[in-house]
Amino acid sequence: MEIITITKQDLVEIIENCLNKQLDFLKVEKPTELLTRKETAKILKCSLVSLNEWTKEGIIPAHRISTRIRYKYSEVIECLNKVDKI
Repeated sequence: MEIITITKQDLVEIIENCLNKQLDFLKVEKPTELLTRKETAKILKCSLVSLNEWTKEGIIPAHRISTRIRYKYSEVIECLNKVDKI
């Protein structure tokens, strides 16, 4: 086992760099990723019935692809951000 001596400022910089990298990773959005109803409900932590009602009310935009309903990841996150600001 080896003991390394670093200054407080060096330690703070190392921690800040690590945190900034992680935050940048989390900020990356997937604007074209399409989610199923189940995936969207899981992200929103709601039931499929609630998701259906919110979609009908226009709270969450949905996209029909043939007979399937899909949600854009970026739009779901945007809706969450709007609700969080209220």
